[in-house]
Amino acid sequence: MRTPTLRRSAIASLLSIALFASVRDAHAILFTTLDHPLAVGSTSVSGISGNKAVGSYKDSTGRRHGFLYDGSTYTTIDNPLGVTGSELTDIDGNNMVGTYQDSSGKYHGFRYDGTSYTTIDHPFAFDFPIPRRGTELSEIDGTNIVGHFNSAFGPAAFSYNGSAFTPILNPVTNSNAFVYATGIDGNLIVGHFQGGGQIQGYIFDGSTYTLLSVSPSAYTFAQGISGSRVVGDYQFTSGPLHGFLYDGSTYTTIDHPLAGSASQDGTEILAISGNFIAGNYVDASHIRHGFIAEVPEPSSLVLLGLGITGVALYGRARRMRSSLRQTA
Repeated sequence: MRTPTLRRSAIASLLSIALFASVRDAHAILFTTLDHPLAVGSTSVSGISGNKAVGSYKDSTGRRHGFLYDGSTYTTIDNPLGVTGSELTDIDGNNMVGTYQDSSGKYHGFRYDGTSYTTIDHPFAFDFPIPRRGTELSEIDGTNIVGHFNSAFGPAAFSYNGSAFTPILNPVTNSNAFVYATGIDGNLIVGHFQGGGQIQGYIFDGSTYTLLSVSPSAYTFAQGISGSRVVGDYQFTSGPLHGFLYDGSTYTTIDHPLAGSASQDGTEILAISGNFIAGNYVDASHIRHGFIAEVPEPSSLVLLGLGITGVALYGRARRMRSSLRQTA
């Protein structure tokens, strides 16, 4: 477990305050667990489109494979260039995006249209041994893709329209450092960044950033967007990860009922398509499971208060939360 160096005295004072009103808790959500039949110890679901979901699983050797789930059947999809493994991160229609590792351990993004694989590498991605060096793709919407590459200054976000890369700047530092782009819907992009001693989510419409924060004392990771609804996860300074749904005014906490309560456990929501969400939970045995679920309309959710108690970041989270936490 990595412990952030974020101003402890400030957090300690904030943790003594109970926050209410703007955080809701979701009830009566039916979760469907997705455990790949060939998985040994881990299945992750990271993208959803209609009745299809994509993700990855680990086999008995620890190698990671991508998969497509169509509601009844799992189809393994491995980029042939992925010498040490590959994974799928999102789907839109028949187009999928993901990441693979070559023989040197470098990461490369790719698009798969059901027939052929196209490698997508940011030209500025570093090619020397740093953690998760290379390019990683997060989501696709039509011909547009978002992701990040690793530079000498940390993770740098971008959008890609099939021919050109456009940087997405850190809203606080106004630099392309320590910022991730994780979701896209039309002209709206969501992600998260580190700045000012905190980790926050954002919505970017091409010119203006809207910052997202479940609580001043929580790390907030925006992960996906569909229309006006944003999903992601948050975590205080110890305890499990919690999923959330944001409708433009209210954060709704969504926790899988089988998620564990230890600091390495919890619920993460990585994608949304209409009223359907996709993500993962880590159970009390610290095993990762994928899930999909249908979320109710905001009017059917029950308003509850959230009492903040002391808490620490759990170290393994998809889409590179860990590197942000080390610098917070």
